[in-house]
Amino acid sequence: MPKSGGGEAAQALITDTAKAATSGYKDVADQIDSGRLRALGLAAPQRLDGVDIPTLTEQGYEVDLANWRALVAPPGITDEEFAELRTLIEETIATPEWQDAVDRNKWADVYLTGEEFDEFMVTEQERIGVLVKEIG
Repeated sequence: MPKSGGGEAAQALITDTAKAATSGYKDVADQIDSGRLRALGLAAPQRLDGVDIPTLTEQGYEVDLANWRALVAPPGITDEEFAELRTLIEETIATPEWQDAVDRNKWADVYLTGEEFDEFMVTEQERIGVLVKEIG
């Protein structure tokens, strides 16, 4: 049964109402460290720095998934409003505080806009669609 976040997924595993789940690493790291949950593998392209959990690819499964986020705005904003928002985001991700959050949360630091973002979205939708069909 789908959960809205890593905390709910972890709770379902701890209470034995689920047998396996996927989540962002940082959402369940404390539970893994305490021994309440066992990590089966990272669905990342490579291991996380300082985390001794093998990737699914290392284990023979050609799967990697990104826990990505998108910032979106309503379609009716003006070009000026869009440019202001883009500038605000670019200024934010250039700060030491942002880099500290990236490091602390073990995020992959990826920033895509324009055609690059559009292409990523199309590719991800196709790729994830295939995985969902395979899972059944």
